[in-house]
Amino acid sequence: MKIFGFSENKKTNLFLIFFISISIKILYFYHFNENPFFHFIHETSDAINFDIGAQNFASGDLLATSANNSYSPLYKYFLGFIYILAGRNLPVVWGIQFVLGTITILLVFLITSKLFNERAALISSTLYALYGPELMYEGILLRASFVTFLGVLSLYLLIQLEEKSNLLRIVITALVISLFIQSRPNVILVFALLFFVSFYCTDKKNLKINLFLSFVVLLFFIPLLIQAYIVHGKFVFFDSSGILTILMGNNPGYTGAEYLPEFRHPEDTSLNYKKVVFILFQNFISNPVEMITLYLRKFYYFFNSYEYTSNYNFYIFQEFSFLLKTPFSNFAFFSSLGLMGFLLNVNNFKRFRLLYTYIIGITMSVVLFYVVSRFRIPVVPYFAIFAGVFLDRVCTWCVFRKYKIIILSVTTFIILFFLFNTIPDMSKKNEANEYGNLGNAYLNIGNIEKAVAAYNKSLKIDPNNFYSHNNLGKVYTKQGRLSKALSEFTTAINLNPGEWETFHNLGLVYMRSGQFSEGEKALSYARNLAPQVSQIYFSLGNLYQSMELFDKSIESYKNYLSLAGEDWKGFFQIGNVFSKLGRFEKAIKEYKKSKKLNSKHTQTLINLGNAYSYINKPSLALKEYLLALSFNLKDPIFHNNIGMLYARKDFYYPVKAVYHLQKSLELDPDQNSAESIRKLINKLKES
Repeated sequence: MKIFGFSENKKTNLFLIFFISISIKILYFYHFNENPFFHFIHETSDAINFDIGAQNFASGDLLATSANNSYSPLYKYFLGFIYILAGRNLPVVWGIQFVLGTITILLVFLITSKLFNERAALISSTLYALYGPELMYEGILLRASFVTFLGVLSLYLLIQLEEKSNLLRIVITALVISLFIQSRPNVILVFALLFFVSFYCTDKKNLKINLFLSFVVLLFFIPLLIQAYIVHGKFVFFDSSGILTILMGNNPGYTGAEYLPEFRHPEDTSLNYKKVVFILFQNFISNPVEMITLYLRKFYYFFNSYEYTSNYNFYIFQEFSFLLKTPFSNFAFFSSLGLMGFLLNVNNFKRFRLLYTYIIGITMSVVLFYVVSRFRIPVVPYFAIFAGVFLDRVCTWCVFRKYKIIILSVTTFIILFFLFNTIPDMSKKNEANEYGNLGNAYLNIGNIEKAVAAYNKSLKIDPNNFYSHNNLGKVYTKQGRLSKALSEFTTAINLNPGEWETFHNLGLVYMRSGQFSEGEKALSYARNLAPQVSQIYFSLGNLYQSMELFDKSIESYKNYLSLAGEDWKGFFQIGNVFSKLGRFEKAIKEYKKSKKLNSKHTQTLINLGNAYSYINKPSLALKEYLLALSFNLKDPIFHNNIGMLYARKDFYYPVKAVYHLQKSLELDPDQNSAESIRKLINKLKES
């Protein structure tokens, strides 16, 4: 009996896989909630650009621009639509990506059962559901899991299209293929291979369908190609970062894995597609041996178990969930089993050409550039399919007692697994940086103790890690441990004397500790390194205000405003300086500018009221005090100011004065002027 196009047995198996998958996702989501990256995106990651672009799109920027627009924008639009519907809510994003991951697992089951059998499908989809790195990337604002979903869906639709084709199916399949390519343009290699394979493996009727399908795919390219042209001012095939990274990944001296900018081409800014092809050709002609060994290294790194860090470190995420520590989270397990299934079925290449084209094409699209963990994620489902097929074949051999072939195959698998399970000699610099980012994440949620532990772990891995010394200095500053902060910032400056932020942080610590001349030196050095950074001028203004160098202070605040634009903080501080100088009319003008930009900043209202009070305009002062009080009815200072105003001889309302002064004491009975307030209350009552 068939239900919804599936046999009853297949439907049962599908529900079983769904239950396994959703259970794993829910459990991991629970574990992930304890991970500080659950609510935090560190600013040095590629994820921050997707996040900012999505926020801008949700705010009305149709181009979804961000600081770095080199990546294909499709994922930004995907996030942007979520932000429009649910706001910038990261747990909602994780939930949607986990749902897409569950659908991907179900598609793996359907593809495997369609091409092979249901036992192989159960094995493949279960293995894939347990793959840890995929779980991890479903909880990160990077394209890996999104690309994976589109890739597997496009393969499923192509398989369905071969069985039955009509215009609607062709258009839907073309749309998904187009989105797959637009999400990560290097996967176009899959369809380039598929195009050539089609000439040898399909009849004329299917060839015509494929040509029409290709035409519709190209049509769906048009909107994002226009977006890329507007953003970059030239033709870009969705993602401008590819030009830079392909030359880095094909530099004869390059290691083969990780993002290493020192191997980027010196002409990065002036490159175009024609130049890139010429340089690649030149590298192969001039350095054939080096290029061959480079590609051997890249293939070795690709199949290796090691998770090469890029933005986020898998081994750090393992600390938060046992689901990432199982043997099924080992890529070498998948690559070794997958290769066995790949080799065992190669004689049926024509029948399984779509599956073979996907696994070969995506593998080559990674190896052509460089190997990092997240680039391998989209190819894992196809290795999982072949892994399930191999294990299913072993089960069949056991039934028929083909022990020789079982021993030979299992031995080959074990050899491959041990070959790919060796840990390559990789740089520890990235690992140290990632623990520094973990510290930043802990700092973001207010867990100072764990933040310090993460920074110290970073420094244990790399004692000369500039970022962790700098960040530790920030933590110690927040804690008021100023001598330790000075020590960390000084060490950071010795490691990297060209970073303005460290000198700025050092200057702030000197200022807090009362060492104003040292603070001025540090902040001035920061200004010389980065004369366009507005925050430095604001800090200098604060320093000069503390030193009572009021002319210099005003000049610094004005420089801040010229760089930062109209900002309430700048006008507020200039108003404070004029108040200290007793120039209350000028102070009022500045406070009004500040109030216009931030009408809810209560200290601006209080200071403005004080200025009005000093120039004998009590009614205007009262207006500002009452507005401040409306924002916080339980602030004793606000009540005290109003009470004092009503107690003035030229604005004398003793009943109101007594009410607000008593309210001030109720809210803060231990305030410094409590005794003098009580005496004033008694005097007012007597009158």
